[in-house]
Amino acid sequence: ILDIKIFELKAKKRIIKGTEKRLQAEIKLYLNKLKEIENSIAYIEQQIDKIKNKQEHSFAIAELIRERNRLREALMDIKRAISDRQSKLENLKDRLLIVDYKLKKEIPAERVSIENKIKIVKLDIKVTENEKKFLEGKLNKLKKLLNRGRVLEPVVFAKSSEKPVKPKRELIVAVSFVSSLILAVFIILFIEWFNSAKRRHSEA
Repeated sequence: ILDIKIFELKAKKRIIKGTEKRLQAEIKLYLNKLKEIENSIAYIEQQIDKIKNKQEHSFAIAELIRERNRLREALMDIKRAISDRQSKLENLKDRLLIVDYKLKKEIPAERVSIENKIKIVKLDIKVTENEKKFLEGKLNKLKKLLNRGRVLEPVVFAKSSEKPVKPKRELIVAVSFVSSLILAVFIILFIEWFNSAKRRHSEA
C-alpha cells in the first residue's frame, strides 16, 4: 500500500513539475511579447510626436493613435495572462510543497507505524506459539498418564435447556401438606406420651 502511495505521489510530483515548466515557459514568452509591444508603443509615441511637430498628416496621426490603443489593449491582455500564469504557478508550488511533505514526512511516519504494528503482531504470534507449546506439553503429560492406566473421570457438562425451569407448585403444596400432617401426628403422640408418663409418675 505504501509503495502504491509513493508511486502515486511521485507521479503527481512529475505532473506538477511538468505543468510548472510549461507555465514558466508561457510566462517567459508573454514577457518577451510584453517587451515587444512596449517597444512598439514607444516607437509609435515617437512617430506621433514627430508628426505633431510637423503639424500635418492628421490621418496618419489618427492611424498611429488607433494602433497605439490596440497595442495598449494587447499589453493589458498579456499582463493579465502573465498574472494568471503566475497565480497558477504559486498554486502549483503550494501543491508541490504538500506532495514533498507527504513524501518526506507522512510516508516515513506511516511506514514506522506499520512496522510497529508488524512487530506487535509478530510478538502476539510468538506468545501464541509459546502457549501452544505449553498446551501441547500438558496434552502429552495427560496422554502418558492415560497410557500408564490411570482412569480419569469424564467431565460432564450441564446442558442448558431451551425452556426456562419453573417451580412445581402442586408438588411443593403436596409435600408441605404431608410434612405438616406427619409433624402434627408426631406432636400429638409426643404430648400423649408425655401426659401418660406424668400420670404414671404421680400415681407411683
